[in-house]
Order: sequence, then structure tokens, then C-alpha cells
Amino acid sequence: MISTIISSFEISNIPSLLIISSIIYVTHFYDCYFTRPNPLPGPFPLPIIGNAYQQIRYGVDNWLLSLHKKYGDMYEIILADNTEGFAEYGLDGVGVALNNDLKSWKYNRQFFSQVIMTPSFNYQAIEWTNDLWNEMDSYLNKLGEDYELDLIKWMRRFTNEMIFKIATGTKNDAIASYYNMLINYNNNSLNKKLNESKNFIESIETYLPGIFYFFAFNKFSRNYIPFIRGKAKKLLKNKDYLFDKLYTIVKERRIEIEYTPLDQPLRHKDHTKIEHFLYPKFKLYKNCILLICFEKLHSYFYPKICNNCTIFTRT
Repeated sequence: MISTIISSFEISNIPSLLIISSIIYVTHFYDCYFTRPNPLPGPFPLPIIGNAYQQIRYGVDNWLLSLHKKYGDMYEIILADNTEGFAEYGLDGVGVALNNDLKSWKYNRQFFSQVIMTPSFNYQAIEWTNDLWNEMDSYLNKLGEDYELDLIKWMRRFTNEMIFKIATGTKNDAIASYYNMLINYNNNSLNKKLNESKNFIESIETYLPGIFYFFAFNKFSRNYIPFIRGKAKKLLKNKDYLFDKLYTIVKERRIEIEYTPLDQPLRHKDHTKIEHFLYPKFKLYKNCILLICFEKLHSYFYPKICNNCTIFTRT
């Protein structure tokens, strides 16, 4: 019977087949949409692309804020099913906000609650914030009135360095590198370190917007469409650089712990707890460091969104 159907199939039947397939797909899509469990208010999606088409006129942050004004503090958006893009970009099972793996999500959420949000950790974070603010204030005083103050750039560097300090227990000299860039400081040995810091910060700022790029385009588009393929390669190269830097920091921190004499106190005791708890499963520890960095940096790039509303995504 199947061979009879195939032999009777003609090119003229292709449009009819496409129409029937489209009707079946659209019917299935909206059946799943209207019967989904625990529905929340949100914009009406289209098949295949979901709600992504609605943010064309806006930036991502402005789009989400406009939805917040319309639907309130908690709403739902439907996005295309492209979780393999997340996996290729290094986000599979990492973090909380973008994590579709329920088991990993539960563990990461517990990790945040039990380690990162402890009173002693928060107290230490406040001390670091005060120290870093004083450092930035000293640089601003040195610049005097000869330089035009771009507060947004300074605060981005401040937030970046503070988040990195909280996440890893080490400084990435974001503020110092920006100050030396402004005054064209020419100490070669110091410049090398500050340039590394500058490159690292730029890598983070490149990585985060790239998340939406790997979500919006499927694997075929990223591999074969010329412009998209070139952009994807650049983002993956940047991802490899960023992850290598983070993993190097993890290894250096572990070596510091191992070679610290027993009679000497360890720096950043809360981070030491994390490392002793997670290092036997080194991959897990690396993912948790990435978790802290990316969850915090996500709120750093989109602070108004994270502070004002809760967004649920279905893929």
C-alpha cells in the first residue's frame, strides 16, 4: 500500500502535502498552547517562532519591560524550541534563569540558597563593595575635572568587578583597567595585566548578548547561512576564551587552598566552603562558578527586568 502511494505521488501534490502538514503542525501547536499546565498571562504566540517576532521593534530589555507594563509582575512568553543552541553555547544545565533541566535547576537553586545567600557571605560582600567603591572614588578624584565623567561606563565596570569578586573571590581589575585606559598609562608590565582584564570584561559583554543569538537561530542556520555562520563562529571562539579564563581561575584558587599551611587562615572562607564541597566533582564546580557569574551578570545587563518582574519561558 505504501509503495502504491509513493508511486502515485506527483510533483503537483507537493503544495497539498505542505498545506496539510502546516495545518497539522499549527493545530498541534495551539492545542499544546491552550491546554498547557499552569498558564500565565502573556502575549499570543505564533507557530515556530513563538513570541520572538514581537521584540523586533525593541531591544530585548525594552520588549520585556513593555510586557511587564502590560501583564504585570509575572508573565509568560513562548520561545522557539532551540535548546541545542543553549547546549552548544555552554548553557546546558547551568544556572537558574535559563536552565531547562529540572534536576540541575533544583540543585543550582539550592546552591544559591545555602551558600551564596548566607549572612556571612552577604556581610563579606558588603565589605568588598565598600572597598571597591573607595577605590573607584580615588580614581575619579585623580581624574579631576579635566575628564568628562561617563557614570554609566564607570558603574558597569564597578558592577562587573563586584560580581566577579563575589563569584570567584578574586579581583578582575575592571575599574583599574578602565582608569588606565583613560589616562593612557604606559607601564608595559602593568598594562599586560590590565589588558587581560579589559579583554576578559569585553568577552563577558560579548558572551551574554550572544545567548539570544544561539537561541534565535537553529543549528542549520548557524552552520550554513553565510552571515549567521560567521557570527556564530566568532561567538563560539569568544565562549572558548571566556570559559578557559574562568576555569584557569578555578584551578589557581584550588592550588592556593592546597598549598596554604594549616596554621594560616584561608582567604574568602565562604568560597573555600564552596571549593571543598564541589571540587571532588570538578566539572560540577566549574559549572557552579559559571552559574554564579552568569546569573549575576544576567541581572547586571538587564537590571530593570530582573528587579521588576518574573519571566517564565516555555520552549
